Amino acid sequence: MAFQEVDCLGARFIGPDEHCCILLRGNDSGRILPIWVTYHDVMPMVMRDSGYIPNRPQKYDIFSDLLFQQDGVGLEEIRISSYYQGVFIVSIVLSDGREFDARPVDAIGFAQHVLGRIVVDEEVMQQASIFISDDDMQRYFEIYPEPSKKSVPVPDSDEDFQALLSEMGIREEDLELGDLGSELPDIDDFPGLDEDKN
Repeated sequence: MAFQEVDCLGARFIGPDEHCCILLRGNDSGRILPIWVTYHDVMPMVMRDSGYIPNRPQKYDIFSDLLFQQDGVGLEEIRISSYYQGVFIVSIVLSDGREFDARPVDAIGFAQHVLGRIVVDEEVMQQASIFISDDDMQRYFEIYPEPSKKSVPVPDSDEDFQALLSEMGIREEDLELGDLGSELPDIDDFPGLDEDKN
């Protein structure tokens, strides 16, 4: 298997039903791998990204504390190795060679928490990723990605992106900044979350 490193661009709402997905961008392909998640599952990542610091340890804090208490053991990478009928197979790979099966949302959230790298099998990228131009990333998702590390030919049309929208029953006019395609709500939108709860 050959893997390529990806950048996590965060979680976004998409479409009239506001489906939530994490967007991963291929460093050397210019393609986007959307990973669909539930709103509830992605909230710890969104809260951390918005600067929220909980009073009590969260799951990523506990997992990283347990992992890094072992001498010489650290996170090697998060590896997305397979995809079948909408299900991604993801492993948390440690520096000592051990691998642990994980849900994509948990593994990606953990990688973001400890600044670990995320890699995706090239076949998975070919099978499940779509091309979204930088202009469309800015227009629909308010994401301003850095250009890809390699020069990638840009398609004349955004057929992959249009196909994704069509499959979800979304029209281009359904996507308006500030409503759909925007970043998930800020932690300030949830009163009481800053209180210490045991």
